Amino acid sequence: MTIAESQFDSEAELQGWATANLSRFLGECLYLPSFRITTPSGKHGIPDGFAFNLTDRTWCCIECEILNHGVWPHIAEQITRFVVALQNPTTLRIIRDKLFEQIISDSRATELSTALNCGVDRLLQQIELFVEGTPPSIVIFIDDTNQDLVDFCNALDIP
Repeated sequence: MTIAESQFDSEAELQGWATANLSRFLGECLYLPSFRITTPSGKHGIPDGFAFNLTDRTWCCIECEILNHGVWPHIAEQITRFVVALQNPTTLRIIRDKLFEQIISDSRATELSTALNCGVDRLLQQIELFVEGTPPSIVIFIDDTNQDLVDFCNALDIP
């Protein structure tokens, strides 16, 4: 896969590019757009989306950032909040429910029950086991890098 270096004028522009190119990085996946997630103590955050690859049995939280927002005052705090929120059972139930709602609204229940090797009547159960039993990774699309970002990413205990 060839990726050309490019300037992004805004985080929204980067997010649009990332969303349009998700399959290049994550394979065929279901995409849920952003919504609020919450840590156990009630701190909220809104990642840019979630991607679910049922074939590979992986899922991730997606965030798009511009480096000039600052690693320590903004990016690290936000990503850390997402990591903590993704360990909250309430957040996982919300993600599970939103994923199931999208599957039903897109009329993909039969297709995805086949991918998960279950009947349609067991799809919600399998989605629940998948979301709550598979640790997510964090995917950060960012316009540049520096040593602080590398150090922060190396310190995270999550893929």
